[in-house]
Amino acid sequence: MMISEEAPQIPTPIRRALRREVGLTQGRLEALEFVWDCAADLVKIREKIAELEELLFDPNRAKGSMAPGASPRVYREGYLVGLKEAIDIISKVIVEEEKQVV
Repeated sequence: MMISEEAPQIPTPIRRALRREVGLTQGRLEALEFVWDCAADLVKIREKIAELEELLFDPNRAKGSMAPGASPRVYREGYLVGLKEAIDIISKVIVEEEKQVV
């Protein structure tokens, strides 16, 4: 989804809030695509989570593109949430399958 930079009919605070949600959602979607592409490999997912957490929580990167609220950071925060949600989904499915086997 492409969002126009020019949205004069939307007040700036609302536009910012909507852009943040779009960034988070795009990150979550692409995280789920990553999980799909790596065949739900929990090792790869956890490695990606560690990589993102290192990037997001590195105090040396708290400025610029990784500053709180910056678009690249918001996207990566959404990506991280998506990966964690995917692990929860996978874990629940595994538990349910194990219950059916027993």
